[in-house]
Amino acid sequence: MKLIYKGKYSGDPETIPHGQHKENAVKFKEYDDLAKFGIVMNLAAIVFMCFLPNIVFGFIPFSAFLINPDLTFLGTIVFVSIAMGMGDYYNAFNALM
Repeated sequence: MKLIYKGKYSGDPETIPHGQHKENAVKFKEYDDLAKFGIVMNLAAIVFMCFLPNIVFGFIPFSAFLINPDLTFLGTIVFVSIAMGMGDYYNAFNALM
């Protein structure tokens, strides 16, 4: 990847200004193996994608139903939505195991 910022970077890494690290600076933590980093990011994305619909269409409306129990239709829809998310729960479980 070539980075040219307003024409001030020539493409030579030696021309980048650098200096000594400041005292008590915390080193950036990096993975030693990029494949391990990819697996961790993949698992996080899979779990997020599995649980997001259940959170948005299930648990947030369910909390609204708990606050106002007169919304029985909402409670019924939410119960069905959370139950239909069982396949997503199973996928997330398998991704983590």
